Amino acid sequence: MSGGKGGSQNTTQTVEIPEWLEDAAKNNIALAEDIRQIGPIPYVGPTVAAFNPAQQAAFEMAGQAAEAYGMLPEGMTPQDMRYTPAPVNMGGMDVHTAQPMFDAVMADYTDRAPAQADYMQDMFIDPAPEATSPSTSSRASTAASPAASPAAGGEGTTYANWESFGRPWMSGTQLMAAVNAGTMTTTEANAIMRYQDRG
Repeated sequence: MSGGKGGSQNTTQTVEIPEWLEDAAKNNIALAEDIRQIGPIPYVGPTVAAFNPAQQAAFEMAGQAAEAYGMLPEGMTPQDMRYTPAPVNMGGMDVHTAQPMFDAVMADYTDRAPAQADYMQDMFIDPAPEATSPSTSSRASTAASPAASPAAGGEGTTYANWESFGRPWMSGTQLMAAVNAGTMTTTEANAIMRYQDRG
């Protein structure tokens, strides 16, 4: 800022992020990275309720009335008026679900664009039941956690001992800790993350 005659003075203000806020922000970013690997979860439940027996009977009665007056289209029977596909039972309720159509569309897409489909799927964990989820690996299982191993110990982990220890799962928090500690580069951490993304 300007001072008096013959000169000026400069002042510098330093704003430091509180340590507690910085740690919380890092943890949030790491958690977001773990959540990001979950991927899309398609809805496979009921889409619409099926017609109940009284409604189905009403359709058939309308068909019988049309047949009596010669108004039923050729080749159709009154029973054909129950035109909806067979329902499925979910929780004691007869319903229709769009899951078969969704599965068919996804299968067709995978057949037509396999490289693109694989690329997108590689961003997420394997949704198969036997696959290991990030929460199971990095939080619940201490035996498989790098933090529980002297050869792959959290912020002291290097890319070399990560490989030598059998490539154990590392959470986003652990990878960030290693990068911040200077024992692993960002490029190496990203390489580990990509490896884990592939399942």
